[in-house]
Amino acid sequence: MLVDAGVVSVEMESDTLFVLGAYRGWRTGALYASDGTPTEIKPEWGEEDFRKGEENAILVALRAMRALASSDSTV
Repeated sequence: MLVDAGVVSVEMESDTLFVLGAYRGWRTGALYASDGTPTEIKPEWGEEDFRKGEENAILVALRAMRALASSDSTV
């Protein structure tokens, strides 16, 4: 059913982050780096690209948090 709907990724760990953020009034966000394909989980041939995506996601998140913190401190 998910494949027929065009879903290419499923993530199950961020739901608590978003629920608590909504409850507490916190800003939340998430970035993901895929470690598989629709037919393979953690294929060895994709390890290098996954690590590169993971590093890029961390850099994006850090820059976003810095921008938010800078924005908050000027208010």
